[in-house]
Amino acid sequence: FARFNSAFEGFAALGKQIKAYYNGTSKAAGYQKLQSVEDIISRFAPASENNTQAYINKLSKMLGVGRGDSLNIQDPQVLATLMNGITQIENGKNPYAPEMVLKAAQSAVGAGGSNSSVFNINVQGGGDPRNGASYR
Repeated sequence: FARFNSAFEGFAALGKQIKAYYNGTSKAAGYQKLQSVEDIISRFAPASENNTQAYINKLSKMLGVGRGDSLNIQDPQVLATLMNGITQIENGKNPYAPEMVLKAAQSAVGAGGSNSSVFNINVQGGGDPRNGASYR
């Protein structure tokens, strides 16, 4: 099992691995296109190590799809839901912020978001924000 410096890096790597399965570019999957929950999880969580059928059923329910339905992994929300579900099943819970997982999914599919930040600046007193702070 791989180790990462941060949870974000781990989720981004998971997203890239799922994307490689989906696109048929994963050597580990024999370059086969794995595009359904059943295909992906049968490779990711083999029956020799997991209750793969229960795993597939739970993820399919979380995603609201049939076990053999093709997923749209290019949609960061779909990928994030899949990654959140995998994490919950593997760990018994998912302690990670959904926003961080979504940013990792966006990074994996090339939709940006991995380096974006939102800052809210609240200035009190007057209509001109420059009145609330001194500039030098």
